[in-house]
Amino acid sequence: MAKLLQKRLIGPALGLLSVVTVGSSAVAMGTMPSQVVADQLTEYRRVLLTYFKAFNLLPIVLPAGQKPGDVFDMKQVGVLKSRSEECFPTLVQPASVPSALAYTFQLDSAKAGLALGLQNIGSVNLSSDFEQTVTVSYTDVRVTAVSQQALSAALSDSCRDVAAVVRESDLPLQQSNQPALLAIVGTLVTAKREIFIGTKQSFDVKTSVDKLSSVFLASGIGSTLKVIGLDPSMSVALGFGAKRGVLVQSDQELPVAFMPAFIPKVLFSSIQGAPPDQAIPRALQWQKFDPSTAESTRLLGSLIDSAINK
Repeated sequence: MAKLLQKRLIGPALGLLSVVTVGSSAVAMGTMPSQVVADQLTEYRRVLLTYFKAFNLLPIVLPAGQKPGDVFDMKQVGVLKSRSEECFPTLVQPASVPSALAYTFQLDSAKAGLALGLQNIGSVNLSSDFEQTVTVSYTDVRVTAVSQQALSAALSDSCRDVAAVVRESDLPLQQSNQPALLAIVGTLVTAKREIFIGTKQSFDVKTSVDKLSSVFLASGIGSTLKVIGLDPSMSVALGFGAKRGVLVQSDQELPVAFMPAFIPKVLFSSIQGAPPDQAIPRALQWQKFDPSTAESTRLLGSLIDSAINK
């Protein structure tokens, strides 16, 4: 029962987190996406949630200039609670540093547009000449991080809900007055993107490049991408399994994922004489997120699992 209550209170909130933190401009501007787009975003979010869980990171599905100190409301899809300069007006944004990590995963080709950082999910519509699975790689990965102490020192008292998180408050859980569930970006990962799309063996490499380039040009994004044809020898050298195909590269450095600065934990009260599974959630406790501790990673992992299974 306790686990069920915890999932009801926190799980759905984090289920929104991965959408909230994408900075969904469609929702923020008051226009809701079609059901098809919403379903595609949900599937894409689950792929990224599963992948980035191993790195203690939450994905940014739609890049929108996110930076450390940005705050999102986990209860409302796409709602930006505040920008860094609003609740942390004196926070100094440090320079990004290169990361040795490389991120590569498989994705349904229908989501190729999202993988390239495009907000228009229908921007890329591949024909049957191309394989249904693409390989997504993030290159030139860079990391920008601020400490919890820096956030605390730069905090504006005018942001009361954010202040409760940063000061690691215990907030009562009441049916009539639920505390805010906020995601404060602590560490931000940015990268350039590239995708490898395999083609049918009978499909000429040059023809593949021309065909895919025309798709990008028709969508109005061709000028931002570089399309390279790969024969089997070049493909195997780059780690794509000697497949004939096309490599699409974007030179735009965009937000990819983030690590929260703080994480919530549900505190329970036991009823005298009642079984342990009938404990009642009494408060939401905020604490610093520390990826080196088992408790922090366990809390984040359980919240991500709830979002994936939502």
